[in-house]
Amino acid sequence: MAKTAAFFAAVVMLFASCVSTKVEGDQQESSVSEQDSAKKSVAAEKSKAKKPKSKKKKFNQEEFDKAFDSCDYDTCVAMINGKKPGKDKILNALDVNMLMHLNAQYLDSARAFMDTQREMQQSASDTSGGKSFSAAIAGENSTAYTGAVYERLLAYSMRAVNALALGDISNAKGVMDTYAGDYKDVIAPLVAQEKELEAESEGALEKDEVSNALKSLKAVGISVDLSKVNGGTPAKYTGKPYENSAFLSYLGALIYAANNSPDHAQDAARLLRETNPNVSVSEDIFIPAGKGRLNVVALSGTIGKRCQAAQEFSTGIIPVLNTPLKFKIAYPAFPAQEHAISAVRVTLSDGTAKTAMLIEDFDEAVRIDVAKKARGAYSRSVFRNITKNAVTASTSVVALIAADKAMKNSEGSIMMQIATAATYTAAVAGLNAALSAIINAEKADVRQGSYFPHKASAAGFTVNPGKYSVKVEYLSKNGTVIETKEQGDISVVAGRPTVVVSSCGR
Repeated sequence: MAKTAAFFAAVVMLFASCVSTKVEGDQQESSVSEQDSAKKSVAAEKSKAKKPKSKKKKFNQEEFDKAFDSCDYDTCVAMINGKKPGKDKILNALDVNMLMHLNAQYLDSARAFMDTQREMQQSASDTSGGKSFSAAIAGENSTAYTGAVYERLLAYSMRAVNALALGDISNAKGVMDTYAGDYKDVIAPLVAQEKELEAESEGALEKDEVSNALKSLKAVGISVDLSKVNGGTPAKYTGKPYENSAFLSYLGALIYAANNSPDHAQDAARLLRETNPNVSVSEDIFIPAGKGRLNVVALSGTIGKRCQAAQEFSTGIIPVLNTPLKFKIAYPAFPAQEHAISAVRVTLSDGTAKTAMLIEDFDEAVRIDVAKKARGAYSRSVFRNITKNAVTASTSVVALIAADKAMKNSEGSIMMQIATAATYTAAVAGLNAALSAIINAEKADVRQGSYFPHKASAAGFTVNPGKYSVKVEYLSKNGTVIETKEQGDISVVAGRPTVVVSSCGR
């Protein structure tokens, strides 16, 4: 990990030293070829024809799913905009930005991702691991969503992808330059913040609040076996952290090669080899004389979803009721995922065909993120169970014990005995309701951007300069064509790669 971080720091410094043109607001002030300008103009006009819908529609999950399955992304966006964002403003924005990309609103999506990145950075800079811990203690979703590391990197990737879809190599280069310059200020602090939150969470059960809560429970006759509850704690993640994206490095290599920046392209290629050694971009950087290169980048499916895992424990005996105190511990998990699209086949108009190579499977990024966060979430859940039950014990259990004693010692008129019994019944009902509320309130934080791609794949062709069309087929496991996307009038020039973008969110 240290080797990778040191290498990337060197790459960033090299990028910074080699950038000779001025970048402001991600608009590169450098000349582009007439062909790039023409392609950008045409693509921009197409994008302008599909302005984002500002209308809002009440969110309904069933209707949303139907709209998404039928590729009615305008309705999907309207429904997300109709939600009350609360702590999820950034989360909703990530989903809307991706839906706009799937709707071929590339210019709007690129601008929206840039705005969301600014909000993510500001939100993260206002929050420390300690603050996140304090907020999460009230409930996992009490923390404002600021985006995981992989989502930060995907935002850069999607900005670059949108620029490429518009034929805007200059702005795509601007995104990569920004990423190289911002890495230390954006990604590194977020990684540090997550480590601080993890450390705070692991030490949660050693805090005074837990010690005092256990004493309060014991004072009313409930002895909690904390070791029993802690026995289900997920293992600490010891694998490689997700701090660099193979897909973003791949895009960087193509973009810099297309922009006649071979040194930068080779830097990106070296980082790509560290993140995915199975992918080579040497043919895109060192193109044979008189030849061009046509690369088709295919984004398929939607990213795998995390879910809630929960363990229930019984420990200690509640006085009077003689039933065990129940704990529900909730934390995120990432189960095996099923995806409709298994492979991508690309065919050129000259008859050449290839199965696209896998650049990155983003399910792995979610798996790593969940594995890193599960242990801390589990500890915070135990913390909440203990402290909430202690509050219940100091009120409802005490009231139940008093009511039980009063009923057993009840004397006097029948009406008095009935009233005493009613008080006891109410105390039992109140305690059961309080205990159930603790269980029902315990939920894991499973929030994430839902419409990022599942896989990024690509097929590269060394071809003669000229005009081409491309057919991209998205295939199931048994080879059935799920969807076909076609693009025509693609110009390939000698000496540099031309990049075509295709997306299928099924």
